[in-house]
Amino acid sequence: MIRILLLCLTIGLMGVEIYAQNLEDSLRAGIQSVADKESKVDLLNELAQTFFDSSTDSVVAIGTRSFELATSIEYEEGAAYAKKHIGIAYYVLGEYVMAIQYWGEARKIFETIGHNVGLSNMYNNIGAVYYDRGNETKALDYYLESLKYAELEGDTLRIATAWMNIGTVHSDRLVTRPKAITAYRKALKLDQAIHYDRGIGAVTLNLGAAYLGMDMLDSALYYLDISKEASRVWKA
Repeated sequence: MIRILLLCLTIGLMGVEIYAQNLEDSLRAGIQSVADKESKVDLLNELAQTFFDSSTDSVVAIGTRSFELATSIEYEEGAAYAKKHIGIAYYVLGEYVMAIQYWGEARKIFETIGHNVGLSNMYNNIGAVYYDRGNETKALDYYLESLKYAELEGDTLRIATAWMNIGTVHSDRLVTRPKAITAYRKALKLDQAIHYDRGIGAVTLNLGAAYLGMDMLDSALYYLDISKEASRVWKA
């Protein structure tokens, strides 16, 4: 039984690797052949994303190339996303000052062009850095800004993400845990509305942990069971 499981896992990983390689090859071919420079920037930004889990050096190099091309043609949205991707690379490396720098620069560009989704994304990312570094007050400020711009755009997924992160900040202290539960429930309702199983799995796990920390075992088990099922679905 164990061998069958390992064999299935190996086949699954090989499939993911083949897909990723095919995507990379397709994007590189598109970059070489496309004449429109804005489209080339978009493809470079997509290519950078394929290296998030494998090569931060490649993300920085491709992101820099994308930013330089976007700047040369005054394609501000493309330039902002290039900065965002470079920031992600530095975040993965644990170089938080550099991550905040690049995300801050991306945020300024998004603000200039009135790109609410981009603004929500950058405020959320910067908030995550401050949370990781133990500055919960500043993290909460950024998450609230992320929520504001997500609501302006009507982006359900980003609204849910913001409420999830707001709940995470509040969950760290027993006195604010009821606020965390309220925030998590808002996120859950939104995730369920768009059938986002990964989000459902994450937020119900947090709800279960919050109730467990309050010694409300029945509620904890209820949400942990939902989390288990949702995680099973999205991983399938």
